Amino acid sequence: MDFTTEEEKLFSNTLVEKGNVDVLQRGQSVYREGDTPKGLYYVRSGLVGLIKVTSNGSESLLRIFKQGQFFGHRSLFSEELYHASAQCLEPTEVVFVPKTTVFSLFKEKPEAYFYLARALAKELRRAENRSVLVSEAQILERVASTLLLFKRMHPKHQWTRTEIANYCASRTPTVIKVLGDLESSGAISQNRREIQIVDESKLLDFIQE
Repeated sequence: MDFTTEEEKLFSNTLVEKGNVDVLQRGQSVYREGDTPKGLYYVRSGLVGLIKVTSNGSESLLRIFKQGQFFGHRSLFSEELYHASAQCLEPTEVVFVPKTTVFSLFKEKPEAYFYLARALAKELRRAENRSVLVSEAQILERVASTLLLFKRMHPKHQWTRTEIANYCASRTPTVIKVLGDLESSGAISQNRREIQIVDESKLLDFIQE
């Protein structure tokens, strides 16, 4: 969840100031699917992935929360159990704001509910756009789009093939093959885990307008 206007940012700063900081390592869980929400979370540094385990036991990366974003808010405000697990994708500082503190601040500033509604509406629009991409695009296009998205949003993070596969709703072996095809085309280069975009224009050629 992003707060973008100056008023929203002032309110979000107040929320963060009321919280406690936890330093977590890559792979550590912030909360798990089925847990009861106890508060609101904020990424002070690092990356947090929202991960859902499917019926066949595989993991799907639903969302990524980066520095400056809140998460865990949907289940908190809907009073539902977490539908997925939040896991650190790299060493991360997470601010936890207790539920009682969150609702107390919203009570003191009723217009904050409008900030929340606006932020959730923006999230819904992004989710709808991503749903169209996943359902209509071919696997090569999906992988190319995911690489561009990851490199633009999180240029310093080295993404694993599994993380890429989870995000673009594919399988790791398929993504490995597609990455090989993209490398052969000259669009990217691979050195062990590291993936570099060599020619963005070639990568864009694989993505439909």
